[in-house]
Amino acid sequence: MTRFYRLARTQWSAIGLVTLILVCGSLFPLPFRRRPEFERFGPDKVLHFLGYAAFAVLLTDALTDEGLDFAPAGIVSVCSSAAIAVWTGRLQRYVPGRAHERADVVAGILGACGGVLWRFATADSRIGGGERGSNGQESARSAVDARRDRELPRCPRRREANRRG
Repeated sequence: MTRFYRLARTQWSAIGLVTLILVCGSLFPLPFRRRPEFERFGPDKVLHFLGYAAFAVLLTDALTDEGLDFAPAGIVSVCSSAAIAVWTGRLQRYVPGRAHERADVVAGILGACGGVLWRFATADSRIGGGERGSNGQESARSAVDARRDRELPRCPRRREANRRG
């Protein structure tokens, strides 16, 4: 049981740390002047893309380890990323040297979508095991179940709910 709680605490701590980095990185005043040529395509958009991709991958992994199917976990991850991107963008209006840019929000949402899609594409090779469908390909959900069953003991409440339903 200790391993399950330690793993869960570590996963959620990592998500909290990435969220803190995203929010603080977006809300700290810039020490240099804004460059108009970076309005739509600049290095900050790449950082938004990568940061929100990391956030979405971590959140998707944590939610699937908690028992949520991959598709709803991915949707929650992308929606959470979009909410953080819009929220920090709105708050940037009150930070000197910062301005809300739609391109930042778009880069964040695209990064989150890319992160979830990347996690889906690599789930089979990363997780291993699981059942194969009629077309011979392993489903991401069965692979997640196989890993969770192998590595993490079931919560007693979840076991009782599974027996009843």
